[in-house]
Amino acid sequence: MASVEQAQAAEATLLHAIADQGWVDRLADPIQKPVYNLLKRFDALRSALDGTWLGHPVHPAIVTVPVGSWAAGMILDLLDVTGRNRTLRPTTDAVHTIGLVSALAAAVFGMSDWSYTQGAAKRVGFIHALTNVTISGFYGASLLARARGARGTGVALSTAGFGLLLFSSWLGGELSYHYGVGVSRTAFEEPQADWSPVEDGQHGPVQEGAVSEGVLRRVQVNGRPILLTRHEGQLRAIGDTCTHMGCSLSAGTLEGDQVRCPCHGSRFRLTDGLVMAGPASVAEPAYAVRVQDGRVEVRHAAN
Repeated sequence: MASVEQAQAAEATLLHAIADQGWVDRLADPIQKPVYNLLKRFDALRSALDGTWLGHPVHPAIVTVPVGSWAAGMILDLLDVTGRNRTLRPTTDAVHTIGLVSALAAAVFGMSDWSYTQGAAKRVGFIHALTNVTISGFYGASLLARARGARGTGVALSTAGFGLLLFSSWLGGELSYHYGVGVSRTAFEEPQADWSPVEDGQHGPVQEGAVSEGVLRRVQVNGRPILLTRHEGQLRAIGDTCTHMGCSLSAGTLEGDQVRCPCHGSRFRLTDGLVMAGPASVAEPAYAVRVQDGRVEVRHAAN
């Protein structure tokens, strides 16, 4: 038990040591801001890179290719070094090449995810990216050495790269599971199965006449924030918490039958909560709306 506690304490110490390095911002900001501004200009590109079409971020899925390829290459190199099988050298080099090419592709998607982070997550993400660049350098140099016949040097370089890969993978896990990068901000909300009255924190139950055309209102149902509005005469309700980074959609803008998040520009359709433009990749909870005795009531509707 003591060893487990010591390992957890060491892990937390290392993570905080990275997250607390304010100087990282001076290196990260000149890279992050141009990337963010570029993606902000092109909805289609942003949606493609952030996985709007897939229903979840692309980066966590695609990183399995380089990690798996380099792990397989490590095993094949071990068989080679121990003299058990040297006939697979071309396959080993091909596997390392696949890992390097797919790592470059994963970096593009990862850069998009990272461009929205702030504070500790931004710093940890920057170190994660910097480590990945170093890893790619090791594997690139390894392939070059192998091609020139210096196989021992090539194996040593790829082994060093794999050691760094383990550290980088840990950082990636911390970004997802500690800082919640890429995790839907409504992931743990249970569906509102029964009709329930919509309430305004200051004025109690919301009356139908209080919902104006085109006005976005943040209200609550059983303590859960939802966005309520009237569009083309119909009452519409979806979740108010942006699934991307948690911003309040009621502070955004209405564009036709879609609401645009004020923070990063994700667009959600009022009729069913579907994502029409990223960086969000998960739909908003959608609600059916009715009026009972002049009061607005909602319940969960299937997206």
